[in-house]
Amino acid sequence: MPTIQSLRNPKLQQLIRLQRKKYRLQDGCFVVETERELLRAIECGLKPEYVVVTEQFQALQPAFCDQLPTDQVYEVAEHSLSRIAYRQNPTGILAVFSTPPLPEWDETIGREPFLLAMVGLRVPGNIGALLRSADALGVRGVLLIDSPLDLYNPNLIRNSTGAVFLQNIIPLAAEEAWVQLREHGFTLVAAAVDGEHSLFHGGLPAKVALLLGEEQAGLPDFWLQAADVTVRIPMNGRVVDSLNVATCGSLMMYEMMRRKNAKTKQVGG
Repeated sequence: MPTIQSLRNPKLQQLIRLQRKKYRLQDGCFVVETERELLRAIECGLKPEYVVVTEQFQALQPAFCDQLPTDQVYEVAEHSLSRIAYRQNPTGILAVFSTPPLPEWDETIGREPFLLAMVGLRVPGNIGALLRSADALGVRGVLLIDSPLDLYNPNLIRNSTGAVFLQNIIPLAAEEAWVQLREHGFTLVAAAVDGEHSLFHGGLPAKVALLLGEEQAGLPDFWLQAADVTVRIPMNGRVVDSLNVATCGSLMMYEMMRRKNAKTKQVGG
């Protein structure tokens, strides 16, 4: 395995550069920083361009290093990796991937019974956590509406625990998203602090798109007016009147999927 000793090496310089959105977009690449993230990216069909590992990581994971789907594997010193990694306590491996093209809306998405639609979300950790919850529930389609966020932000990758690699996230502008959702028969359920209905009451239609807005501002008026129903999570605290958007979205998805599954079992006998 070749060794890289100088931080001036072009590959190490690129790893440092890719910590910033500007260069991730410019280079068309992103970095993963743990064995788990690397495995999940590979499982989702992505192939690393190159990998850097420390001697300590090789000693602990020799079989893993031998089976990496690239011959571009380089050894770096522990202190060098600490300087080029985004995380404070790196695991000993970094991998660079080319950014895959994001999917577009197609008829497969239009046939899904449940979609998560994130409108204007900007905080990487929140989006990552919502992607994690969505995949845990088996949600196959996620819409990212009017968001300027780079999906391969290191914090988003970390909080999604690899769900960002599933290639089921479709970026759309608001008008196009509204047209597609209406044409394909989705009922628009908007999460709102002052929603008309409690999450735990009322019927659930066959096809639902759950709309979540930014944590501070909530959903734009366009979506609140376009929604078929607004729902709230009941708040019984003495000082707390709302939840983090990732927590709110996860609770709503779980409750909606629970009710859908319960309804299916009743119909099936």
